[in-house]
Amino acid sequence: MTRVMVVEDDRDISEMLSIVLNEAGIDVDLVDRGDQVISTFRTNPPDLVLLDLMLPGKDGVSVCQELRNESLVPIVMLTAKSETSDVVKGLEAGADDYMVKPFNGQELLARIRTRLRRSQGSAKLKICDIEIDQLSHTITRAGKSIILTRLEFELLVTLAKEPGRVFTREALLKEVWGYSLPADTRLVNVHIQRLRSKVEIDADNPKIVLTVRGIGYKAGTNA
Repeated sequence: MTRVMVVEDDRDISEMLSIVLNEAGIDVDLVDRGDQVISTFRTNPPDLVLLDLMLPGKDGVSVCQELRNESLVPIVMLTAKSETSDVVKGLEAGADDYMVKPFNGQELLARIRTRLRRSQGSAKLKICDIEIDQLSHTITRAGKSIILTRLEFELLVTLAKEPGRVFTREALLKEVWGYSLPADTRLVNVHIQRLRSKVEIDADNPKIVLTVRGIGYKAGTNA
């Protein structure tokens, strides 16, 4: 059974999330303090973490950084409208996505399923000197592994599968994050920066993930 850790100090919200997830056949661990997350995570690792931004004991951004140092587990930040200016901090700390409260339960489930989706197929792809193996979920350069989060991997694969296509930020939100409605394109910008910091030899002069000014991004050529 899929297991989700819900880190939320508002009892009404955590109980609502627990009901929605349980009804969808998802097991839930509830944690109401930031300083209890890591010990709970190590005892019973979840498949995904829903992480509130504002928590007693330790804030959500710090918790996110700690989780990302230990695991590639998908992390979805939960934030109030008044806290959206802090969203980028959470994304830069390693979160894959975020949702603003109040949110629709079915939309939340759709986001969770998207995050848990694994890349399909055994094809091997290449961008410049980067080799991508979708079956083993690995990225290598000259035989050396490059460690990516699951979302960063999906983002790179999406670009690599259609090397001649320029993806708008909205198209990437739909194909990588599973968004069906307009959303904040900061998600794309932050994750592109994180991806470049890992796969580019010189992130200031990218060859793997290219910016097409005024439109979006595309994969570099193998030439």
